[in-house]
Parts: sequence; structure tokens; C-alpha cells
Amino acid sequence: DFCLSRGLGDVYKRQELDGYWHEEADMQGAKHIRAMEYKDNATSYDYYWWRVTQALGTFQKGVDRDVPLKVQNGFVFTDPKSSSPYVHYAIKKEGDTIYYVDRNGATWSETKTDTLYVYEVPKGFKEMKDWMTP
Repeated sequence: DFCLSRGLGDVYKRQELDGYWHEEADMQGAKHIRAMEYKDNATSYDYYWWRVTQALGTFQKGVDRDVPLKVQNGFVFTDPKSSSPYVHYAIKKEGDTIYYVDRNGATWSETKTDTLYVYEVPKGFKEMKDWMTP
């Protein structure tokens, strides 16, 4: 079970993905934090996420469990609720960090961690249950 990534042509074993990964990014005025646990030779993953908007003092959080993952010519992440799978490709690996690009050209990285990363929301921030209601 090898995965040939697009771009640099590096070869990754799917079982190397198993374990905990973490990423953070600032986008559109909000901090996006993600923690993943890849499981079963990278055939599924649990996805934990937080979105923190400093200017409003608000946050959102969620978890998606046992999301199917298909590895083929890069990584194809399939959302079971979506009619069109979300696709992104590993383009290089440096140590415990994998760099990705998606179909729209967005780039980011995930770093392997020893345990599941849990984000500590700043004190006093209000949780937004949906887009309109604090």
C-alpha cells in the first residue's frame, strides 16, 4: 500500500499516516485549528476542528468521526455528506510534517503529534452554535 503523491513524486506508505496530526491556519479573519486521527492504515479518520474569531470573541467547534479516506494518486478525502469528494494532494514530506495543496491551489501542512491535540479556547469567548446564534 503505497501512495504516490503528485508534484514531487515522493512515495508514502499509508500506514505512516496512522496516528495524530495537527494544523493551524489564519483565514478570513479567523483562526482555524484542526486535529486528526488517521486510523486503520489510513482508511478513515476522526476530524476535530475549532474556528476562533478574535475580533468577535467567538468560537465554533465540532468533530466528525470515522470519515472514510481513500488514498489514490495523492490523498482523496471523501466527505460522506458531500456529492463531490474534497480532494487534496500531499506534495512533500519533511520530517513529521506533510505539505498539501488542493484543487483550488490552497496550501497547508499537518504535523504529526504524540497525542490528540486539543485547543484551549480563550476565556470569555462565546460559542456560536450556528452562524446566527451565539
